[in-house]
Amino acid sequence: MSLKKNAIYSSAYQIVRLIFPLITYPYVSRIIGPEGMGQVSYAQTVLNYFTSFVLLGIPVYATREISRSRAVPGLTDTVYNELLFLSVILTAVGSGIYAGFFFLFPSIAAEPVLHWGFGLVLLLHWSQLDWFFQGIENYKYITIRNFIIRALSAALVFFIIKERSHYPRYGFLWIGGTIAAYTLNFFYSLKFVKLRIRGLNLFRHLRKSLPSAFISGSAMLYAVIDVIMLGSMLNDNRYAVGIYSVAGRLMRIAMSVVIAGNIVIGPRISLRHEQGAESEIIRILKLNVSLILLLGIPAVVGMMCTAEELMGLFAGSEFAPAVLTMRIIAPELLILSITGILGNQILYARGKEKRVLIVTIISLIVAVITNFIAIPKYQENGAAVATVFTRLVEMILLGVMGWDLLKKVIDVKDLVKTMILAVSWALLLLFFQVLVHPLMTGLRFASTAIFGIISYALFAFFIRTEASQKIIDWVSRK
Repeated sequence: MSLKKNAIYSSAYQIVRLIFPLITYPYVSRIIGPEGMGQVSYAQTVLNYFTSFVLLGIPVYATREISRSRAVPGLTDTVYNELLFLSVILTAVGSGIYAGFFFLFPSIAAEPVLHWGFGLVLLLHWSQLDWFFQGIENYKYITIRNFIIRALSAALVFFIIKERSHYPRYGFLWIGGTIAAYTLNFFYSLKFVKLRIRGLNLFRHLRKSLPSAFISGSAMLYAVIDVIMLGSMLNDNRYAVGIYSVAGRLMRIAMSVVIAGNIVIGPRISLRHEQGAESEIIRILKLNVSLILLLGIPAVVGMMCTAEELMGLFAGSEFAPAVLTMRIIAPELLILSITGILGNQILYARGKEKRVLIVTIISLIVAVITNFIAIPKYQENGAAVATVFTRLVEMILLGVMGWDLLKKVIDVKDLVKTMILAVSWALLLLFFQVLVHPLMTGLRFASTAIFGIISYALFAFFIRTEASQKIIDWVSRK
Protein backbone atom coordinates (compact mmCIF):
# COMPACT_ATOMS: atom_id res chain seq x y z
CA MET A 1 0.00 0.00 0.00
CA SER A 2 1.25 3.51 -0.86
CA LEU A 3 2.50 5.90 1.80
CA LYS A 4 -0.30 8.30 0.87
CA LYS A 5 -3.02 5.69 1.48
CA ASN A 6 -1.37 4.67 4.74
CA ALA A 7 -1.36 8.31 5.82
CA ILE A 8 -5.06 8.62 4.93
CA TYR A 9 -5.95 5.53 6.99
CA SER A 10 -3.75 6.74 9.82
CA SER A 11 -5.47 10.13 9.71
CA ALA A 12 -8.85 8.40 9.75
CA TYR A 13 -7.69 6.36 12.74
CA GLN A 14 -6.65 9.52 14.57
CA ILE A 15 -9.92 11.25 13.69
CA VAL A 16 -11.85 8.29 15.14
CA ARG A 17 -9.73 8.62 18.29
CA LEU A 18 -10.67 12.30 18.30
CA ILE A 19 -14.41 12.06 17.67
CA PHE A 20 -15.46 9.48 20.25
CA PRO A 21 -13.78 11.18 23.24
CA LEU A 22 -15.43 14.42 22.13
CA ILE A 23 -18.77 12.60 22.30
CA THR A 24 -18.28 10.76 25.60
CA TYR A 25 -15.82 12.81 27.62
CA PRO A 26 -18.10 15.81 28.33
CA TYR A 27 -20.71 13.39 29.71
CA VAL A 28 -18.30 11.25 31.73
CA SER A 29 -16.36 14.15 33.26
CA ARG A 30 -19.58 15.76 34.48
CA ILE A 31 -20.96 12.52 35.93
CA ILE A 32 -17.93 11.14 37.79
CA GLY A 33 -16.15 14.48 38.43
CA PRO A 34 -12.45 15.31 38.87
CA GLU A 35 -11.93 12.76 41.69
CA GLY A 36 -13.37 9.88 39.67
CA MET A 37 -11.37 10.90 36.59
CA GLY A 38 -8.29 11.07 38.80
CA GLN A 39 -8.85 7.54 40.16
CA VAL A 40 -9.16 6.03 36.66
CA SER A 41 -6.24 8.07 35.33
CA TYR A 42 -4.03 6.98 38.24
CA ALA A 43 -4.84 3.27 37.73
CA GLN A 44 -4.16 3.60 33.99
CA THR A 45 -0.86 5.31 34.74
CA VAL A 46 0.27 2.43 36.96
CA LEU A 47 -0.73 -0.09 34.27
CA ASN A 48 1.11 1.90 31.57
CA TYR A 49 4.20 1.85 33.73
CA PHE A 50 4.14 -1.96 33.84
CA THR A 51 3.20 -2.48 30.18
CA SER A 52 6.12 -0.29 29.08
CA PHE A 53 8.59 -2.48 30.90
CA VAL A 54 7.04 -5.95 30.68
CA LEU A 55 7.79 -6.56 26.98
CA LEU A 56 11.29 -5.08 27.19
CA GLY A 57 10.71 -2.70 24.31
CA ILE A 58 9.50 -5.38 21.89
CA PRO A 59 6.56 -3.34 20.45
CA VAL A 60 8.93 -0.52 19.42
CA TYR A 61 11.69 -2.86 18.26
CA ALA A 62 9.28 -5.26 16.52
CA THR A 63 7.71 -2.65 14.23
CA ARG A 64 11.13 -1.88 12.81
CA GLU A 65 12.16 -5.56 12.56
CA ILE A 66 8.92 -6.65 10.86
CA SER A 67 9.32 -3.80 8.39
CA ARG A 68 12.93 -4.80 7.67
CA SER A 69 11.99 -8.49 7.32
CA ARG A 70 9.78 -7.66 4.33
CA ALA A 71 12.94 -7.12 2.28
CA VAL A 72 13.70 -10.89 2.61
CA PRO A 73 11.00 -13.36 1.39
CA GLY A 74 9.77 -15.72 4.12
CA LEU A 75 11.54 -13.93 6.96
CA THR A 76 8.42 -12.17 8.29
CA ASP A 77 6.88 -15.46 9.53
CA THR A 78 9.99 -16.30 11.53
CA VAL A 79 10.36 -12.86 13.08
CA TYR A 80 6.65 -12.75 13.97
CA ASN A 81 6.67 -16.11 15.75
CA GLU A 82 9.89 -15.40 17.62
CA LEU A 83 8.63 -12.07 18.88
CA LEU A 84 5.14 -13.40 19.70
CA PHE A 85 6.29 -16.33 21.86
CA LEU A 86 8.93 -14.19 23.54
CA SER A 87 6.14 -11.71 24.36
CA VAL A 88 4.04 -14.49 25.94
CA ILE A 89 6.89 -15.45 28.27
CA LEU A 90 7.67 -11.87 29.25
CA THR A 91 3.99 -11.05 29.83
CA ALA A 92 3.57 -14.01 32.18
CA VAL A 93 6.57 -12.88 34.23
CA GLY A 94 5.37 -9.27 34.26
CA SER A 95 1.85 -10.23 35.37
CA GLY A 96 3.30 -12.12 38.33
CA ILE A 97 5.34 -9.07 39.35
CA TYR A 98 2.24 -6.84 38.99
CA ALA A 99 0.19 -9.11 41.28
CA GLY A 100 3.00 -9.35 43.83
CA PHE A 101 3.47 -5.59 43.78
CA PHE A 102 -0.07 -4.92 44.99
CA PHE A 103 0.05 -7.71 47.57
CA LEU A 104 3.22 -6.19 49.04
CA PHE A 105 2.10 -2.54 48.73
CA PRO A 106 -1.73 -2.54 48.93
CA SER A 107 -1.83 1.17 49.84
CA ILE A 108 -0.66 2.06 46.31
CA ALA A 109 -3.82 0.50 44.88
CA ALA A 110 -6.14 3.30 46.01
CA GLU A 111 -8.98 1.57 44.11
CA PRO A 112 -8.22 -2.21 44.17
CA VAL A 113 -11.05 -3.14 41.80
CA LEU A 114 -9.63 -0.85 39.10
CA HIS A 115 -6.03 -1.99 39.61
CA TRP A 116 -6.92 -5.69 39.40
CA GLY A 117 -9.15 -5.02 36.40
CA PHE A 118 -6.32 -3.28 34.58
CA GLY A 119 -4.20 -6.32 35.47
CA LEU A 120 -6.27 -8.32 32.95
CA VAL A 121 -5.00 -6.01 30.23
CA LEU A 122 -1.44 -6.70 31.33
CA LEU A 123 -2.05 -10.46 31.31
CA LEU A 124 -3.07 -10.32 27.63
CA HIS A 125 -0.56 -7.67 26.60
CA TRP A 126 1.39 -10.20 24.52
CA SER A 127 -1.43 -10.10 21.94
CA GLN A 128 -1.33 -6.32 21.49
CA LEU A 129 0.31 -6.89 18.08
CA ASP A 130 -0.21 -3.42 16.64
CA TRP A 131 3.53 -3.61 16.00
CA PHE A 132 2.90 -6.37 13.44
CA PHE A 133 0.24 -4.47 11.49
CA GLN A 134 2.30 -1.28 11.54
CA GLY A 135 5.33 -3.25 10.38
CA ILE A 136 3.47 -4.68 7.37
CA GLU A 137 1.80 -1.26 6.90
CA ASN A 138 -1.77 -2.56 7.24
CA TYR A 139 -3.34 0.60 8.65
CA LYS A 140 -6.72 -0.18 7.09
CA TYR A 141 -7.36 -2.98 9.58
CA ILE A 142 -6.20 -0.89 12.56
CA THR A 143 -8.57 1.91 11.55
CA ILE A 144 -11.63 -0.31 11.06
CA ARG A 145 -11.00 -2.26 14.28
CA ASN A 146 -10.57 0.92 16.25
CA PHE A 147 -13.78 2.44 14.86
CA ILE A 148 -15.93 -0.58 15.75
CA ILE A 149 -14.58 -0.96 19.30
CA ARG A 150 -14.75 2.74 20.09
CA ALA A 151 -18.29 3.05 18.71
CA LEU A 152 -19.50 0.19 20.93
CA SER A 153 -17.65 1.57 23.97
CA ALA A 154 -19.08 5.06 23.39
CA ALA A 155 -22.63 3.70 23.19
CA LEU A 156 -22.16 1.75 26.44
CA VAL A 157 -20.89 4.84 28.29
CA PHE A 158 -24.34 6.46 28.18
CA PHE A 159 -26.08 3.28 29.34
CA ILE A 160 -23.96 2.20 32.29
CA ILE A 161 -22.44 5.40 33.78
CA LYS A 162 -25.18 7.26 35.64
CA GLU A 163 -23.70 8.61 38.90
CA ARG A 164 -20.45 9.70 40.55
CA SER A 165 -19.75 6.29 42.10
CA HIS A 166 -19.71 4.66 38.63
CA TYR A 167 -16.15 5.67 37.82
CA PRO A 168 -14.96 2.00 38.07
CA ARG A 169 -17.37 1.21 35.23
CA TYR A 170 -15.64 3.85 33.10
CA GLY A 171 -12.33 2.12 33.74
CA PHE A 172 -13.79 -1.30 32.88
CA LEU A 173 -15.18 -0.02 29.60
CA TRP A 174 -11.62 0.87 28.60
CA ILE A 175 -10.43 -2.54 29.85
CA GLY A 176 -13.09 -4.39 27.82
CA GLY A 177 -12.33 -2.43 24.65
CA THR A 178 -8.60 -3.05 24.99
CA ILE A 179 -9.03 -6.80 25.54
CA ALA A 180 -11.37 -6.99 22.52
CA ALA A 181 -8.73 -5.24 20.38
CA TYR A 182 -6.03 -7.63 21.59
CA THR A 183 -8.17 -10.68 20.76
CA LEU A 184 -9.02 -9.42 17.28
CA ASN A 185 -5.38 -8.57 16.62
CA PHE A 186 -4.17 -12.08 17.41
CA PHE A 187 -6.69 -13.95 15.26
CA TYR A 188 -6.49 -11.52 12.34
CA SER A 189 -2.69 -11.69 12.30
CA LEU A 190 -2.98 -15.40 11.48
CA LYS A 191 -4.27 -14.42 8.01
CA PHE A 192 -0.76 -13.20 7.20
CA VAL A 193 1.49 -15.64 9.07
CA LYS A 194 1.46 -19.23 10.33
CA LEU A 195 2.07 -20.13 13.95
CA ARG A 196 5.03 -22.41 14.58
CA ILE A 197 7.44 -23.06 17.42
CA ARG A 198 10.12 -25.20 15.75
CA GLY A 199 13.30 -23.67 14.45
CA LEU A 200 12.83 -20.42 16.33
CA ASN A 201 15.48 -18.52 18.24
CA LEU A 202 13.37 -16.46 20.63
CA PHE A 203 16.07 -15.05 22.81
CA ARG A 204 18.24 -13.65 20.03
CA HIS A 205 15.92 -10.65 20.12
CA LEU A 206 16.49 -9.95 23.81
CA ARG A 207 19.93 -8.48 23.35
CA LYS A 208 18.85 -6.47 20.31
CA SER A 209 15.68 -5.20 21.96
CA LEU A 210 17.32 -4.14 25.24
CA PRO A 211 18.10 -0.59 24.04
CA SER A 212 14.48 -0.37 22.86
CA ALA A 213 13.35 -1.70 26.24
CA PHE A 214 15.24 1.00 28.09
CA ILE A 215 13.93 3.62 25.64
CA SER A 216 10.35 2.40 25.97
CA GLY A 217 10.47 2.04 29.74
CA SER A 218 12.25 5.32 30.34
CA ALA A 219 9.99 7.12 27.88
CA MET A 220 6.86 5.78 29.57
CA LEU A 221 8.11 6.64 33.04
CA TYR A 222 9.13 10.03 31.64
CA ALA A 223 5.63 10.45 30.13
CA VAL A 224 3.78 9.63 33.37
CA ILE A 225 6.24 10.93 35.96
CA ASP A 226 4.31 14.20 36.16
CA VAL A 227 1.06 12.38 37.05
CA ILE A 228 2.79 10.04 39.52
CA MET A 229 4.65 12.87 41.27
CA LEU A 230 1.57 15.10 41.23
CA GLY A 231 -0.50 12.40 42.96
CA SER A 232 2.15 11.38 45.49
CA MET A 233 3.61 14.80 46.39
CA LEU A 234 0.19 16.35 47.03
CA ASN A 235 -0.88 13.72 49.57
CA ASP A 236 -2.89 11.62 47.14
CA ASN A 237 -4.74 14.66 45.75
CA ARG A 238 -6.83 13.06 43.00
CA TYR A 239 -8.53 16.39 42.24
CA ALA A 240 -5.26 17.92 41.03
CA VAL A 241 -4.52 14.74 39.05
CA GLY A 242 -7.97 14.92 37.46
CA ILE A 243 -7.55 18.60 36.50
CA TYR A 244 -4.11 17.93 35.01
CA SER A 245 -5.28 14.78 33.19
CA VAL A 246 -8.17 16.55 31.47
CA ALA A 247 -5.90 19.37 30.22
CA GLY A 248 -3.37 16.80 28.98
CA ARG A 249 -6.04 14.70 27.32
CA LEU A 250 -7.43 17.62 25.34
CA MET A 251 -3.92 18.45 24.15
CA ARG A 252 -3.27 14.84 23.11
CA ILE A 253 -6.58 14.58 21.23
CA ALA A 254 -5.47 17.51 19.06
CA MET A 255 -1.96 16.10 18.73
CA SER A 256 -3.24 12.73 17.52
CA VAL A 257 -4.45 14.35 14.30
CA VAL A 258 -1.28 16.41 13.80
CA ILE A 259 1.04 13.38 14.07
CA ALA A 260 -1.03 10.97 11.97
CA GLY A 261 1.66 10.97 9.29
CA ASN A 262 4.43 10.28 11.81
CA ILE A 263 2.99 6.86 12.63
CA VAL A 264 3.13 5.52 9.07
CA ILE A 265 6.48 7.06 8.12
CA GLY A 266 8.64 5.24 10.70
CA PRO A 267 8.22 1.73 9.22
CA ARG A 268 8.66 3.07 5.66
CA ILE A 269 11.94 4.78 6.62
CA SER A 270 13.17 1.53 8.26
CA LEU A 271 12.47 -0.32 5.00
CA ARG A 272 14.13 2.37 2.86
CA HIS A 273 17.15 2.43 5.20
CA GLU A 274 17.48 -1.34 4.79
CA GLN A 275 17.39 -0.80 1.01
CA GLY A 276 19.94 2.06 1.19
CA ALA A 277 17.61 4.69 -0.30
CA GLU A 278 18.80 7.77 1.62
CA SER A 279 17.57 10.32 -0.94
CA GLU A 280 14.04 8.91 -0.57
CA ILE A 281 14.33 9.13 3.23
CA ILE A 282 15.34 12.81 3.02
CA ARG A 283 12.43 13.58 0.66
CA ILE A 284 9.89 11.93 3.00
CA LEU A 285 11.32 13.66 6.08
CA LYS A 286 11.32 17.11 4.46
CA LEU A 287 7.64 16.81 3.59
CA ASN A 288 6.77 15.46 7.05
CA VAL A 289 8.56 18.31 8.85
CA SER A 290 6.72 20.84 6.68
CA LEU A 291 3.38 19.10 7.37
CA ILE A 292 3.94 18.93 11.13
CA LEU A 293 4.72 22.65 11.27
CA LEU A 294 1.78 23.49 8.99
CA LEU A 295 -0.69 21.65 11.26
CA GLY A 296 1.02 21.85 14.65
CA ILE A 297 1.49 25.61 14.99
CA PRO A 298 -2.19 26.54 14.39
CA ALA A 299 -3.25 23.67 16.68
CA VAL A 300 -1.19 25.12 19.54
CA VAL A 301 -2.43 28.68 18.91
CA GLY A 302 -6.02 27.48 18.59
CA MET A 303 -5.88 25.52 21.85
CA MET A 304 -4.42 28.48 23.75
CA CYS A 305 -7.00 30.89 22.33
CA THR A 306 -10.03 28.66 22.95
CA ALA A 307 -8.94 26.92 26.17
CA GLU A 308 -11.76 28.45 28.20
CA GLU A 309 -14.42 27.48 25.68
CA LEU A 310 -12.98 23.99 25.15
CA MET A 311 -12.85 23.25 28.86
CA GLY A 312 -16.37 24.56 29.44
CA LEU A 313 -17.83 22.49 26.60
CA PHE A 314 -15.69 19.41 27.02
CA ALA A 315 -15.43 18.95 30.79
CA GLY A 316 -17.75 21.39 32.59
CA SER A 317 -17.44 24.08 35.24
CA GLU A 318 -15.81 21.76 37.80
CA PHE A 319 -12.71 21.71 35.60
CA ALA A 320 -12.41 25.51 35.26
CA PRO A 321 -8.95 25.53 36.94
CA ALA A 322 -7.69 23.37 34.05
CA VAL A 323 -7.99 26.31 31.60
CA LEU A 324 -4.66 27.79 32.68
CA THR A 325 -3.10 24.31 32.82
CA MET A 326 -4.22 23.67 29.26
CA ARG A 327 -2.74 26.94 28.00
CA ILE A 328 0.57 26.14 29.67
CA ILE A 329 0.73 22.59 28.28
CA ALA A 330 -0.46 23.44 24.73
CA PRO A 331 3.06 23.98 23.27
CA GLU A 332 3.85 20.35 24.16
CA LEU A 333 1.69 19.38 21.16
CA LEU A 334 4.15 20.87 18.66
CA ILE A 335 7.24 19.91 20.65
CA LEU A 336 6.16 16.25 20.89
CA SER A 337 5.32 16.17 17.18
CA ILE A 338 8.81 17.39 16.25
CA THR A 339 10.36 15.05 18.84
CA GLY A 340 8.59 12.14 17.12
CA ILE A 341 10.35 12.99 13.86
CA LEU A 342 13.74 13.41 15.50
CA GLY A 343 13.59 10.36 17.76
CA ASN A 344 11.57 7.81 15.80
CA GLN A 345 12.33 8.68 12.18
CA ILE A 346 15.74 10.34 12.07
CA LEU A 347 17.39 8.24 14.81
CA TYR A 348 15.52 5.04 15.79
CA ALA A 349 14.35 4.01 12.32
CA ARG A 350 17.99 4.14 11.16
CA GLY A 351 19.22 1.97 14.07
CA LYS A 352 20.49 4.83 16.28
CA GLU A 353 18.53 3.68 19.34
CA LYS A 354 21.46 4.17 21.74
CA ARG A 355 21.42 7.91 21.04
CA VAL A 356 17.67 7.99 21.68
CA LEU A 357 18.21 6.11 24.95
CA ILE A 358 20.81 8.62 26.17
CA VAL A 359 18.46 11.53 25.47
CA THR A 360 15.50 9.76 27.10
CA ILE A 361 17.42 9.08 30.31
CA ILE A 362 18.68 12.68 30.51
CA SER A 363 15.13 13.93 29.91
CA LEU A 364 13.77 11.65 32.64
CA ILE A 365 16.27 13.08 35.14
CA VAL A 366 15.36 16.64 34.11
CA ALA A 367 11.64 15.77 34.45
CA VAL A 368 12.07 14.46 38.00
CA ILE A 369 14.06 17.52 39.09
CA THR A 370 11.75 20.11 37.50
CA ASN A 371 8.56 18.41 38.77
CA PHE A 372 10.06 18.13 42.26
CA ILE A 373 10.73 21.87 42.25
CA ALA A 374 7.48 23.06 40.60
CA ILE A 375 4.70 20.79 41.93
CA PRO A 376 4.70 21.66 45.68
CA LYS A 377 4.07 25.36 45.01
CA TYR A 378 2.14 25.41 41.74
CA GLN A 379 0.49 21.93 41.76
CA GLU A 380 -0.98 20.94 38.34
CA ASN A 381 0.30 24.15 36.70
CA GLY A 382 3.77 23.43 38.05
CA ALA A 383 3.61 19.95 36.53
CA ALA A 384 2.57 21.50 33.20
CA VAL A 385 5.50 23.96 33.18
CA ALA A 386 7.94 21.19 34.13
CA THR A 387 6.60 18.95 31.36
CA VAL A 388 6.87 21.57 28.61
CA PHE A 389 10.37 22.57 29.72
CA THR A 390 11.55 18.95 29.80
CA ARG A 391 10.06 18.19 26.38
CA LEU A 392 11.87 21.22 24.96
CA VAL A 393 15.17 19.97 26.39
CA GLU A 394 14.50 16.54 24.88
CA MET A 395 13.75 18.02 21.45
CA ILE A 396 16.98 20.05 21.43
CA LEU A 397 19.10 17.06 22.51
CA LEU A 398 17.55 14.80 19.85
CA GLY A 399 18.22 17.47 17.23
CA VAL A 400 21.88 17.56 18.24
CA MET A 401 22.12 13.73 18.18
CA GLY A 402 20.54 13.49 14.73
CA TRP A 403 22.19 16.57 13.20
CA ASP A 404 23.98 14.49 10.53
CA LEU A 405 20.65 13.86 8.79
CA LEU A 406 18.62 16.75 10.20
CA LYS A 407 20.81 19.36 8.48
CA LYS A 408 19.88 17.76 5.14
CA VAL A 409 16.18 17.83 6.02
CA ILE A 410 15.84 21.44 7.22
CA ASP A 411 14.60 23.80 4.50
CA VAL A 412 15.24 27.35 5.75
CA LYS A 413 13.10 28.97 3.04
CA ASP A 414 10.15 26.72 3.86
CA LEU A 415 10.65 27.35 7.60
CA VAL A 416 10.55 31.13 7.12
CA LYS A 417 7.35 30.84 5.05
CA THR A 418 5.76 28.72 7.79
CA MET A 419 6.62 31.27 10.50
CA ILE A 420 5.22 34.16 8.42
CA LEU A 421 2.04 32.14 7.85
CA ALA A 422 1.69 31.24 11.54
CA VAL A 423 2.40 34.68 13.04
CA SER A 424 0.15 36.61 10.63
CA TRP A 425 -2.71 34.14 11.15
CA ALA A 426 -2.31 34.08 14.96
CA LEU A 427 -2.60 37.89 15.14
CA LEU A 428 -5.76 37.78 13.03
CA LEU A 429 -7.28 35.02 15.21
CA LEU A 430 -6.56 36.94 18.43
CA PHE A 431 -8.25 40.04 16.97
CA PHE A 432 -11.28 37.95 15.96
CA GLN A 433 -11.54 36.50 19.47
CA VAL A 434 -11.77 39.98 20.94
CA LEU A 435 -14.69 40.71 18.61
CA VAL A 436 -16.67 37.57 19.51
CA HIS A 437 -15.90 37.56 23.25
CA PRO A 438 -19.41 38.81 24.26
CA LEU A 439 -21.07 35.75 22.66
CA MET A 440 -22.12 32.62 24.59
CA THR A 441 -19.46 29.92 25.11
CA GLY A 442 -20.69 27.46 22.48
CA LEU A 443 -21.28 30.11 19.83
CA ARG A 444 -17.96 31.78 20.62
CA PHE A 445 -16.07 28.50 20.20
CA ALA A 446 -17.90 27.53 16.99
CA SER A 447 -17.38 30.92 15.35
CA THR A 448 -13.70 31.03 16.35
CA ALA A 449 -13.10 27.49 15.08
CA ILE A 450 -14.83 28.08 11.74
CA PHE A 451 -13.15 31.45 11.19
CA GLY A 452 -9.78 30.03 12.25
CA ILE A 453 -9.92 27.06 9.86
CA ILE A 454 -11.13 29.08 6.86
CA SER A 455 -8.71 31.96 7.41
CA TYR A 456 -5.74 29.61 7.92
CA ALA A 457 -6.61 27.71 4.73
CA LEU A 458 -6.66 31.01 2.82
CA PHE A 459 -3.38 32.14 4.34
CA ALA A 460 -1.83 28.77 3.46
CA PHE A 461 -3.08 29.11 -0.11
CA PHE A 462 -1.25 32.42 -0.58
CA ILE A 463 1.84 31.70 1.56
CA ARG A 464 2.68 28.29 0.13
CA THR A 465 4.95 26.00 2.12
CA GLU A 466 6.01 22.64 0.75
CA ALA A 467 3.26 20.82 2.65
CA SER A 468 0.48 23.27 1.75
CA GLN A 469 1.55 23.15 -1.90
CA LYS A 470 1.34 19.33 -1.86
CA ILE A 471 -2.13 19.48 -0.30
CA ILE A 472 -3.33 22.08 -2.85
CA ASP A 473 -1.97 19.99 -5.75
CA TRP A 474 -3.63 16.83 -4.38
CA VAL A 475 -7.01 18.58 -3.92
CA SER A 476 -6.75 20.08 -7.43
CA ARG A 477 -6.15 16.64 -8.99
CA LYS A 478 -9.07 15.12 -7.09
